[in-house]
Amino acid sequence: MVDDYSTDLINDYIFSTGFSDLKCSRKSFYYIWSFLLTEKFDDMKNNLSLGTTMQAINNKNVKNIKIIDPF
Repeated sequence: MVDDYSTDLINDYIFSTGFSDLKCSRKSFYYIWSFLLTEKFDDMKNNLSLGTTMQAINNKNVKNIKIIDPF
């Protein structure tokens, strides 16, 4: 998790291409983060992943994951 307060991570580290980002409102940030840590999300992500050597999910398939907006 990287947020606006993670200046040390943002300024001092290089993120590999194996990372993705989701832009969230401040109100939903921790809700979304909690969902991403669930087994349900992991199963949905894995079911939408492609590739034979190293599976990965692309942006098109990420958009197919539905998240309930409680706000």
